Parts: sequence; structure tokens; C-alpha cells
Amino acid sequence: MNDMHVERIGLATLYLGKWQEIPDLPYPAAVISDPPYGQSVNTNVRRGDVRIPKTGGGAIKDRAHLYPSGIYGDDEPFDPKHLISMSEIVLLWGAHKFAGCLPQGSWLCWDKMPTGKIRSQGDGECAWINTAGRPMRIFRHLWDGLCISSGYETQCERSGQAAVSRVHPTQKPVDLMAWCIEQARVPKGGLILDPYMGGGSTGIAAVRAGHPFIGVECEPQYFEAACRRLKHAQATL
Repeated sequence: MNDMHVERIGLATLYLGKWQEIPDLPYPAAVISDPPYGQSVNTNVRRGDVRIPKTGGGAIKDRAHLYPSGIYGDDEPFDPKHLISMSEIVLLWGAHKFAGCLPQGSWLCWDKMPTGKIRSQGDGECAWINTAGRPMRIFRHLWDGLCISSGYETQCERSGQAAVSRVHPTQKPVDLMAWCIEQARVPKGGLILDPYMGGGSTGIAAVRAGHPFIGVECEPQYFEAACRRLKHAQATL
């Protein structure tokens, strides 16, 4: 793995690369991840889909340039079988997109519009957890363009050119991932692995709850953003 890079930040160990190519990954207490859904290349970042104002007002600048690498692997259907055996606890977001490939389990829901408004991109998302027989649980957290509830963790991502509201096209709120850790009932101090780390929200939630964390991301842009965010999170513990 000539291109692999490792950053150790407090409780977190972050790898730049593909998780399949990392030797000797330990067996984690839980896998909690938001893998590629197989929707299309550059999910949620087609030019013109989302726009943000430049700092100081005036001209409008589209967001597509912020995610030039899109999401690796999102151009083909996702098969979760490689993740299901990676831990005794497995929680996967976007699972409604590949539900036909999953064994029996339980479901979590993220209601993005607790106000009742209907979003053009859908009103929420679902996560699957490999523990059958639990009731469905719903996390209500506003997520509609510039209307975003607290817990989004954007304060360390501002630049002189634009207020960047997210560092990854499918970034999840840290509060949502903290809720996931609770719902998954990860043992105290148990290692959490995210093989599709993206911008690092799972890692922030993990270290704040006292869990060691391993995150893997193959796109340098998102890996660097995750490092920045984890460093900020560790500095504010």
C-alpha cells in the first residue's frame, strides 16, 4: 500500500486507503458506517443541485467544486455482505437502498423534516442493525439545505472564501452518530470501526463517548477533512 497514510489523533486512528488493503485490522466491538449506496457518481453534488452564497453576499457559487472526487464506489450497486461478518454489532446507513441484500435485523430511522415539510430528496434515511427483534427507533433532526439543527459540527470548517456547511456529500450529523452508538449498545470502551469514514462524524461521536475509533477513507479530500475534524474534537474534549 504505497499510498497508505496513517494519522493517530487521541483515541482515533485514521487510514487513507481502502479498508480491504489495510493489514491486520483488529476485530472491532462494532462497525458503524455510512457506505456508498450505489445511487450514482457524485451523489448529491450534481452541478446546480445545491448552492451556497459566497462570504459577504453577492454572487452565488455552486457546491459541486467542493466534492471533485464524489464518492468512490457509488457508481455500482452496493453489496453489504463483506461488512456483515466484520463484527458482532453492525450498523449501516442507507440500508433502505440495499435492503434486499440484508439478513433479518432491526431498523433505525432519521427524520430529516420534523417540521412536516416534504423534501424533494426524501424526508429521511434508514439504517439497518444486525440485531433482530428490536422496535424501530426514530431520530428527529432537521436537515433541509441551510436549515440544519445543532450538532452539525461546522465551526472548524470555515474558510476565508465560503462558509462550508459540509465536508462530504453524504455527511451525517455528529448527534445522529452519537445516537447510533447508543442504539447499537456498544460496550463501554469498545473499538468502533468505520470502513467508509467520509468526513469523520462517526469518529467524533465515538471519541466523545470514550470509544477508540478506527476510520478508513480512500479519498484524500475527505480523509484530510476527517483529520481536521477529529483534531478539533479531541482538542475540545
